[in-house]
Amino acid sequence: QYVMRIIVPAASSIHSINDLRGHRLTFTDPTSNSGFKAPYVILANDFGMLPDRDYRIGFSHSHQASIHGVAAGELEAAAVASDLFNRLAGQGAIDPAAIRVIYESEPFPPVAIGFTHALEPDLARRIRAALLDFRFKGTSLEAEFASSGADRFVPVSYKNDYALIRRIDDAVGREHV
Repeated sequence: QYVMRIIVPAASSIHSINDLRGHRLTFTDPTSNSGFKAPYVILANDFGMLPDRDYRIGFSHSHQASIHGVAAGELEAAAVASDLFNRLAGQGAIDPAAIRVIYESEPFPPVAIGFTHALEPDLARRIRAALLDFRFKGTSLEAEFASSGADRFVPVSYKNDYALIRRIDDAVGREHV
């Protein structure tokens, strides 16, 4: 799992969400859950803060650009995914001491693989077993998820694990299909 983080330069005068008022928050891309939709909805619904009224917005077009921009002191604040932040820190691409986290969301499932409920039960059972028995070691998934410590697929509950995703999608008018 990963979380959405709102980060600021370590030397920033911004220490809390309320301190963002009057400052620029950089989002990654309008299609990004952790880089745009989650922070936009959480700031509005949980803190009563709206863009243009309470804070200014900008777009970097990538989590990496936002993280590097905050680390270099070029951005006042940015919303990013913790797994991408951890990956850059783990690779030595950024100095985590140059950045301070002022907010972390509830966790998000990073990726999901599913299959239709209409599959023949024995086939569905075999697919589930193959996914749960698979280990990332020696595959491209090992590098992809190394910073999170994940080494395998795990079962998730749409009702529980995707509650935050559904709340965000509801707020932005995205239909659950």
